[in-house]
Amino acid sequence: MNPIRAIFVGIWELIFGFRKLLAKSKQKKSGARDDADKAAETQKPVVVRIVRPRHAPAPDMQASEAERELQKLRALAESGNAEAQFRLGACYANGQVVAMDYGEAVKWFERSAKQGFAPAENSLGICHANGQGIGKDPARAVTWFRKAAEKGYAAAQVSLGICYQNGDGIQRDHAAAFAWYLKAAGQGDAMGEFSVGACYHNGYGAGVDELEAMGWYYKAAGKGLAEAEYEVGLAHEKGIGWPVNLETAIAWYRPAAEQGLPIAQVALGNCFEKGRGVEKDFVEAYVWFGLAAKNLDARGMAELDRFTTRLTPHQLSEGRVRLLAFVRANPAVVLRENPLEDEEEETEAVS
Repeated sequence: MNPIRAIFVGIWELIFGFRKLLAKSKQKKSGARDDADKAAETQKPVVVRIVRPRHAPAPDMQASEAERELQKLRALAESGNAEAQFRLGACYANGQVVAMDYGEAVKWFERSAKQGFAPAENSLGICHANGQGIGKDPARAVTWFRKAAEKGYAAAQVSLGICYQNGDGIQRDHAAAFAWYLKAAGQGDAMGEFSVGACYHNGYGAGVDELEAMGWYYKAAGKGLAEAEYEVGLAHEKGIGWPVNLETAIAWYRPAAEQGLPIAQVALGNCFEKGRGVEKDFVEAYVWFGLAAKNLDARGMAELDRFTTRLTPHQLSEGRVRLLAFVRANPAVVLRENPLEDEEEETEAVS
């Protein structure tokens, strides 16, 4: 089972969401519904790790507007608004508009969570689970996940299920994990659906049932969850649950790889190297192996080292240039720091 998944919340989603929040605050009456109840229905979990796109800086006008919105958000947070406190914490956790500061993020998450705001409870749990901005405390993480999960917040239900699955901060219990995943999946949460599928796939809390697993993977893949897209692609490549269809496998691997999932990037690289479902293309294979390596994926780095010895100098040069251009145009495909960037920039300059 994957670790607690961080989901990217872009700066403009943050800003537009804040504008709605500000308008709602101005219209708020004494009889308005509680923020925590509304949050459980609409909010996404916070990012606790993100690499900002290096090659796509925001225009000055956008940066200036973001700073103005941040000042309004801070004022609303300081006035005690739980949702604003959560969003301000998300800015610090993501390094959006402000410098990344997990300690400051935790401060605002705590203020919001103490008001019962479910997204903040889940985010504070993630910080405790990962030891980001606060001492690592799996048991405390479980406490916060449970608070949000019992409010019906799907992301926290998945987080709590993962704790039960891995025995982090609580006794391992596959049946309890499966039950919490089902609750999240019942709300249409893609990660919940994927997790239910993984349980059926591996026999965790449920009997092994490949067809049932594929059904849940398909639901999550249809929502664009990269891990699920990869599993559906793998099933089509290997003939799990239906006949082998390499073209369909490629069609599922690609969107997962384009979201930055290293295992899908390696799978796509192998397909281009061997001509499975696509025309053989060594330069394209190098690009996908290179992306997985940039994500610091061990298999990706090993495949890149192995494969590079098969390339001609011209193919290697073309591959490096194409790889760098692809990353600059699609920064989301690299989710971690890039240890090869300087070398590739030199290569591009020489070319």
